[in-house]
Amino acid sequence: MEPLFSIVSKCDEEIDIEIFNRCIDSIIKFHPEAEIVIVDSGSKIRTQYDRFRDNEKIHIEEINNKNYETGAIWYVYENYINDTYVFLQDSMEICEPLTRYFIYDVVY
Repeated sequence: MEPLFSIVSKCDEEIDIEIFNRCIDSIIKFHPEAEIVIVDSGSKIRTQYDRFRDNEKIHIEEINNKNYETGAIWYVYENYINDTYVFLQDSMEICEPLTRYFIYDVVY
């Protein structure tokens, strides 16, 4: 089973959108079958989600999350059932498949 990726996101400037897109694209590149949940933390700009709205594997949760990482973790854990979760900030890009880490219960 593919992991469920959770991205906590807050885009307030155009540069944030570029960084956000690189994050999502890197996940799709290395884990094309994985589902991605994007938890918005009150972004001033919301156009970054438009290119992903028709993708069935990407879920956009515009919940105005005020608790950032912690809030995103709890929201995804309570609302999306999966065996393996990967929690990232929207400024992170993965550079290789993460499958070698999925054998561990918890990886920081």
